[in-house]
Amino acid sequence: MDRSRGARAATMLSCAAAFVALAATSCGGEAIDVVDPATIPQNVTYTEHIAPMMSFYCEACHSPDAQTGVVEGKDYSTYEKTRRNFDDLEESVFEKGDMPPGAARRIPPREQAILRRWKALGFPQ
Repeated sequence: MDRSRGARAATMLSCAAAFVALAATSCGGEAIDVVDPATIPQNVTYTEHIAPMMSFYCEACHSPDAQTGVVEGKDYSTYEKTRRNFDDLEESVFEKGDMPPGAARRIPPREQAILRRWKALGFPQ
């Protein structure tokens, strides 16, 4: 009986460790697929949705006002510049997942879905 209790405890511990590992690895950009489309605004505009997002997540490094200037020539400080650089944003955030680097704030899945809807709508201002 003690042996089966020990085996059960070991199994429970293994399951808990697997759950924690799975939860930790599923917190990245790939979770965009689980965002409920009903929670995404239907009429996404630059002024209402995208500009605040770019200001919060990107402009610390990617704007003329950044301490380092515009990093890698990518500027997200205006509608025109964000639209012009959107393919680069999409590649680095959605596809490669290498932006932002290090421990900088990442764009959460819901906001990524909003960005994708903005593109799908033709980048309304």
